[in-house]
Amino acid sequence: MTLTQALAALQAAGKIKSTHLPGMRSRLKDWYAREPWVRAIFDGQSDRVVWRIDGATDSGSGGDIDLTDPATVGCLLALLREASGEPHAETGYEEGETVDGWCVRAGDGEADWQLAQGDAYLWPTEGEAVAAALIAFASVPS
Repeated sequence: MTLTQALAALQAAGKIKSTHLPGMRSRLKDWYAREPWVRAIFDGQSDRVVWRIDGATDSGSGGDIDLTDPATVGCLLALLREASGEPHAETGYEEGETVDGWCVRAGDGEADWQLAQGDAYLWPTEGEAVAAALIAFASVPS
């Protein structure tokens, strides 16, 4: 399951309102050649996300999500908190037995959304850790 599929599944299950929040950086499908990265904004006329492209907007679907963008990582963490109902979910950098890396912890301090054991739940970047947590959470049957 990809991150985009996980967000769509969480939205379909009613766990999140939108797959993208304002400020998220993404690539638009069918727009790769024109503008590689765009930011999500809210349309003032409706309660939906649209994309800012060269001063104009487009209501197309978001494509690849930029996991290196700090605003996007924060938005993904907010979506994880919304989907899980855990307002204190947080990221953290941990020293593992064989590798160091980023993980997502629930309010009780456990990395319980990571489906692997040992150091396998540690990721090289914060964005990858949050994406993995969203995918793991979306993969667990309700």
